[in-house]
Amino acid sequence: MDSDSFEEYVSEADKLYKKLEEMSRDSELDLRKFDECLQRAIESYEKALKINPKAKGVWLKLARLYHNYFSESPQLDNALKCYLNALGEEVKILKDLGELFLMRSFSHGRRYNRLPPSNDYEWAILCFSLYLLARPEDHEAWIDLADTYLFQNRYSEAQQYYDKALEIKPDDPRALSMAAWNAYEMRNHKKAIQLLERYCQLSPTNSYPWKELARIYEQQRNYKKAISYMEEAVKREPNNWVIWEDLGRYYFMAGDDTKAVACRSKAMELRAKYRPKESL
Repeated sequence: MDSDSFEEYVSEADKLYKKLEEMSRDSELDLRKFDECLQRAIESYEKALKINPKAKGVWLKLARLYHNYFSESPQLDNALKCYLNALGEEVKILKDLGELFLMRSFSHGRRYNRLPPSNDYEWAILCFSLYLLARPEDHEAWIDLADTYLFQNRYSEAQQYYDKALEIKPDDPRALSMAAWNAYEMRNHKKAIQLLERYCQLSPTNSYPWKELARIYEQQRNYKKAISYMEEAVKREPNNWVIWEDLGRYYFMAGDDTKAVACRSKAMELRAKYRPKESL
């Protein structure tokens, strides 16, 4: 890092900033000279930040320039980004807060058996959105933001953020599974199936995507495919009684009573093994 050049740019910008403050108090302000001074100050701070992008104090000064001397949206957006950059690594607190508000909404819903206050979701959206202005490469935060919309049944908004997460990391299992859930809720079974099939390829030993595919085909009354996918799930999780019970139901719906009974018996056998022993 060229420390001399960095200090020179900051010093020059600081002098220009001070001059702006003096000019703004002048009753006969020359707007042309003021704008020229403002642009030079911005350019000097930006040059300094190219040399040292971790200089929090310089980000803060640049943020205040945009904040104090502009009133239009593009420049105010720049001010917001600069303020966030001024936080440095502490900007991750915004992501933590978003997760906290999301968790609080779940806790409230379980405790009172009803939907959480809408402001919990609103705070979560605000925190995630601010964080992503500073860290747009964080695919997990895009999933968190999408989840916040999904849990409010705002599926179209959720989908655009799941798409963003998958654009950054196409093979992320969580993004694939949540995007598939969202697509299913939108009754877009074709997209849900495509996402889950990708998940199957990425996690061949995981029973989850196979089970979800089977349940989609059940909804479509395509019991042949539902059976095929649930049988794959059984291969991956042979001791799960719920999977056996679902498979038996699919065989029953397909008209194969013999296999339906066999699967049901297996489910009951496995369920008995996991039943808690009665206390004496």
